[in-house]
Amino acid sequence: MKNQLIYTTLQYKHSLLKRESFNIGLLFYSVIDGKISFIEGLKDIQNLQNYYPNLKVHIIEDYLRLIKEKIRKHSFIPYLDINTFRSFIGKNILTPDDSALHFGKIAVRSGINGNFQEIVEAYSKLFLPYSFEQQRNKQYIISKYDTLLSQYLSDEKWTLIENNVILKKEDKTIRFDRYWKSDIDHFVKAVSFDTNTEMSLKQIAKKLRIDLHTIENDLLQNRFSIDFWITAPQKPELNLVYQDVIQNIQNVNLPINLVFEEQWEDYMQKQVKI
Repeated sequence: MKNQLIYTTLQYKHSLLKRESFNIGLLFYSVIDGKISFIEGLKDIQNLQNYYPNLKVHIIEDYLRLIKEKIRKHSFIPYLDINTFRSFIGKNILTPDDSALHFGKIAVRSGINGNFQEIVEAYSKLFLPYSFEQQRNKQYIISKYDTLLSQYLSDEKWTLIENNVILKKEDKTIRFDRYWKSDIDHFVKAVSFDTNTEMSLKQIAKKLRIDLHTIENDLLQNRFSIDFWITAPQKPELNLVYQDVIQNIQNVNLPINLVFEEQWEDYMQKQVKI
C-alpha cells in the first residue's frame, strides 16, 4: 500500500533582519501508520560556527533535547494532514514565535513505496548533508532543486519545466539541467565544487568560464537568464581556492546568478514565478 509522507525542516535563523536560514533537523510524519520521526543534524549545527564564530552551539543543542523529548511523547499520532500537522507542531513541539529556531514550510510526498525508515534516511541525506556524509554533486543539486520546486509548483505546472536542455551556439553546445520560460528564457545549471582536489576544482571553474564566454553576447543583450546552483567543497583545505574561484567568476561582469546552497530555498520563494 502506498504511503503519504509529510515533513518539514527545523531551521536556525541567526538574525531576523537577514533571510538566511539553515537546516538543523527534520520532522517526518507517516500518514499510513501515524509515526512521527525526528532527525537532528549535529554536524549541520556545528557547521553554523563557520558562519557565526561566536554562536553558542550548546544552547541550540539544549533546545533540540527539549524538542526530542516532546516528540518522544507523541511518537504515534493518527489521522494528521498537512493542516493539522502544522497545528500539532505549534501546540506540542515548538511554538511559532520570533525565536531563532522554527519549523519551515510543510511539504507532502504522496505515492511513496518502501520502508519508512529508509525514506527518512534518504531525505536526511538530502536536507542535512553535513551530518549524513554525502558528496554534494550535480545529482544532489538537481534532486534538491526539484524537491524545493515541488513545494511551490502545482502538479499541472510541472509540465512547464524542461530537463536537460541543450543551448547551441555556432559549433558549441551547452547543456542545462532545467529550463522554464516566463517573460524570458530561464536556464538553470548545477555546478558542484564539492571535489577532492584543487586541480579538479579549478578544472570545473575553467569549464564554467568557457561556457560563459560562449554565450557572453546573448547574456549582455538580456536574451535569457542563467542561474548556477552551486555547492562548495566539504574539505576545509580547499576553501581558499574555492573562494578565489568564485571571486573570479563574479568578476566576469555578466548578468548571471550564483545561487549558493544556503540561498536555495530563499531563491525558490522569491525568484520562481511561472
